Amino acid sequence: MKKRTKFAILASVAVVVVTLGVVVGLFASGILNDPKGAFSDGNGSPTSTAVTVSLEPGVTPNPTEAWTLEPGATETPTPSPTIDPFITLQQQADLSSMHDIVNILVIGIDGDEYRESSDWGGKKEWHSDVMLVLAVNFDQMKVDMISLPRDTYANIPGVDGIYKLNASLNCGGGYVNKDGTINYAAFEKVCQSAEWMLGGIPVDYYYAVNMDTVKALVNAVGGIDYEIEGYFDIGGRFYEPGLQHMDGQAVLDYMRVRKKSKNTVKWSISTADSNRVNRQKEMLKALLIKMKNDNLITTIPDIVQSFSGSLFTNCTLEQTASLAVFAYQLDTANITMRTMGGSSASLLAWNFVFTNQTDRVNMIKEIYGVSVGKEEKYTKQYAQYTWGTMLEDVYLELCKPLTKYVGDLIAADDLLPEFTPEPSPSPTAVPSDSPSTAPDTTAEPTLEATPEAVNPKIYTTQETPGVRKYGEEMRKLWTDYNTCLEELAELRKTADKEAKKARNGSSNSLSSVSTKYLDKLTELQDKAIALGKAFGYEKSKFYNTCYPTDNYKSNSLWALNYWDDKKINEVNVDFN
Repeated sequence: MKKRTKFAILASVAVVVVTLGVVVGLFASGILNDPKGAFSDGNGSPTSTAVTVSLEPGVTPNPTEAWTLEPGATETPTPSPTIDPFITLQQQADLSSMHDIVNILVIGIDGDEYRESSDWGGKKEWHSDVMLVLAVNFDQMKVDMISLPRDTYANIPGVDGIYKLNASLNCGGGYVNKDGTINYAAFEKVCQSAEWMLGGIPVDYYYAVNMDTVKALVNAVGGIDYEIEGYFDIGGRFYEPGLQHMDGQAVLDYMRVRKKSKNTVKWSISTADSNRVNRQKEMLKALLIKMKNDNLITTIPDIVQSFSGSLFTNCTLEQTASLAVFAYQLDTANITMRTMGGSSASLLAWNFVFTNQTDRVNMIKEIYGVSVGKEEKYTKQYAQYTWGTMLEDVYLELCKPLTKYVGDLIAADDLLPEFTPEPSPSPTAVPSDSPSTAPDTTAEPTLEATPEAVNPKIYTTQETPGVRKYGEEMRKLWTDYNTCLEELAELRKTADKEAKKARNGSSNSLSSVSTKYLDKLTELQDKAIALGKAFGYEKSKFYNTCYPTDNYKSNSLWALNYWDDKKINEVNVDFN
């Protein structure tokens, strides 16, 4: 059974989908004019009619004004051969006023036809693995493409818990409803999460697609001629360098590949997302050129059908057409690729991306001219503090019975006298039969070493009744354990103070304190395990099977699977 491969089409790939999608609207509607008015109600407010573009049989959009073209529809606008279709576009454009910048979220879902089939053996809980904000600046004729990393440690508005940003789709109820229809409310939840990332700047519009869309779009335009710069393989498919004709599957593979072919060293393609995005951007340019050079007006039905069941949006037909107009007027030099990223770390039992809040604030200011605050609670150092408080609750609860168990043993042992070994008899010299050999009375006697003779203070016996069983070595384990508990309590107080400063935006040392805090928790775990082993503590109270021999503690009561706890995570999301 094939393993699930993560959907990794980042910024430019999503733009390919939207660009092709809006061009469909361009030709289908016959609109070409100043496009910026399509996104306003005339009073400067964005229009958002929750319109759905759905070509999937059986899916009925809720809004009455929805743009719906079902399979088999016969009404296809045909431009007059004597009239430039772009003039028709101008006549039908929505010219009402609008804001200078409109945000449109491209949502890429890691699902496709194969993963929906019975042959797929993996899970079927899809995530919003591509989230790309298109900040369309109509007045300045430019676009900022802001990629929001799927693994971002983020707040999902209206939902309690600790989540990656790509869980926003799931927190909105999931991609598909129980009856098999598309859940449009989930797309709105992804938009809300993007708004949170932007500090509250509205993201009113979206286009949501799955992996099949990319393949269908490229196939609908007849594929593309493109020069691949090196060998690569993905999914058992192998590609060679050079100019070649690429179908939808090849284009999708090219924009997803992370590494060079195992069978060649001729292509030093980087695994870095930045290099992959550059390849995607070049593919986008090639697709745009393809669409302009070929008369795609005659292939409108095929292009529209390629979206069946894989393109969903709340943009109206007029808004989509306006975006197409803008795209054709846009100089590709005015497209800026950005990523609202940060540092990756294994924390909170998952691998997260912790947004660089300084960079985030500066980016928003540069694009929108708006000053927003830092999300201090979603920095790495604050996440360390949060994780520490969660682990401390678990650890202290596990340690309570251990503390009582060993404490009772030590207390009872203290009532007994210390073991005092009897002095060993002095050696007696043995007379020699030979009168010519006199004994050397200056030499030290040689004795057989015994544990009590080497260091009687740590000698522990289980066989001498009426005396203490636990010597200095075992008592030191007990002392060190209690010292660790005291130090942890002091570190918690300090961490709480520094966390409060961080929340208030004040100067703080939470980064160093939270690191020490987590280290102390690890130390407590190690000391508790050592103490339990030494004093015969029941191992099942710590582990489901046995004490670990290394640092791998997955089969452990020390683990915190918070995603299964509704008191912490309101919605359970499967990230496996």
